[in-house]
Amino acid sequence: VYDIDGTGTNIPFTRAKYDKQTGQGFNSPREQVNERTAWIDGSFVYSVMEAWVATMRSFEGGTLKEGNTKKLVCTESSPSCVLDVPQIFRYPPLNNPHIPLNNPPPPQIHRLMNPDRLFLLGDSRVNENPGLLSFGIILYRWHNIQAERLQKENPTWTDEELFQGARRWLIATLQVN
Repeated sequence: VYDIDGTGTNIPFTRAKYDKQTGQGFNSPREQVNERTAWIDGSFVYSVMEAWVATMRSFEGGTLKEGNTKKLVCTESSPSCVLDVPQIFRYPPLNNPHIPLNNPPPPQIHRLMNPDRLFLLGDSRVNENPGLLSFGIILYRWHNIQAERLQKENPTWTDEELFQGARRWLIATLQVN
């Protein structure tokens, strides 16, 4: 919204991207551009770009990279007590490779936050709200659970075979539900 007097009383509003060939007349309504795939193909988890998914992969056992959540200290008073964290409670890594994720500033801050604080998942919008982030983390965990299961069932499979097998299981899960 244009604030002609510069009072700061108007709410900033960014429109969605649209096809510039539309919206030019009465019988030509503006059409939004779909930047994502319409297929139920797991691109929310794996991205639509192989370079992006490569930054997410561990290249070990077909799994996706994990954040620093594999081990937890039992208590502060006994730092020698360390517990393994089950896969179902682990998180994806933070965005240290600086993948271009959507990073809208919180309204009360009015400045961009450090992108390193965001989780690295396959969709640039995943950190925008708790619902998207929760769904992304659940699917991330499901991929790694499937990769570990496939590795136990097929110990001779390569990392690529395990990764693609887990990917197929996750996509099948999305398509069935």
